[in-house]
Amino acid sequence: MGRKSETGGVSPLNERIQLRFTWRGKEYRPSLPLKPTASNLKAALRMRQQIVEEIRQGVFNLESYFPEYRFLGLVEQGTADGLAAQELGLMGLNVGWTEPACLEKAGRWLLGAVIAVDALLVEISL
Repeated sequence: MGRKSETGGVSPLNERIQLRFTWRGKEYRPSLPLKPTASNLKAALRMRQQIVEEIRQGVFNLESYFPEYRFLGLVEQGTADGLAAQELGLMGLNVGWTEPACLEKAGRWLLGAVIAVDALLVEISL
């Protein structure tokens, strides 16, 4: 069992505010150039809640929130590109899946699955 966050994924970090969230199976901890005052922490918490909702919908884009994130070059952008086939089933159909790139990737995956099943049926019937 994991621990339950007491900060809601937002915490002071020296003279900045750090957000913590999981996206595509990886934990990210970007920081905001804001002093950790009570009002700034509340604003950061609202921002994190919006990020988490966009992740849930499949439309989150890290670069739009954190264009200066130092690890941005290591992150594959877009809402559909780079999704593994297993994520198709884990995420379900949602707003992000209506994007053409998502639909195209899902279609290719589905076609591959149909071809594999067809080959298996041919092998069984022999």
